[in-house]
Amino acid sequence: MEEQKDARYYIPVANISKKDYVGAYGIIAFIIGTVIYGAVFLGIMALLFNTVIVNVDEVTVLLIGVLGLLGYLFHLFFYMMLTRKRAIKRYARGKAALERRLAAIDELSDMYAREEESRSPTISMEDLF
Repeated sequence: MEEQKDARYYIPVANISKKDYVGAYGIIAFIIGTVIYGAVFLGIMALLFNTVIVNVDEVTVLLIGVLGLLGYLFHLFFYMMLTRKRAIKRYARGKAALERRLAAIDELSDMYAREEESRSPTISMEDLF
């Protein structure tokens, strides 16, 4: 049961370096962060254009575009930073679980070796003749 519980932590980090693991989470965070920001930004713009802003000129569109781009950059920076911290924690937890599992396997192997050594081969008189 413990192996099944820890497997979700150590299987993703078993054969991958920390840099690759965090990098993969960074790519996923970039995609998800962009989709989230785009959906929220478009929702807010649709709400503003339908209710508040009636007369739209070129300066307003340009201002909204620049503010949207700056907001996207800030959102992406903080979202990626939080995701990176979370990925580093997950990697450390997975490596710790993997080390516990390997230590348990080594202990089990040592136990089997001691058990085999403690068994002395006995030869009965019937086996000799």
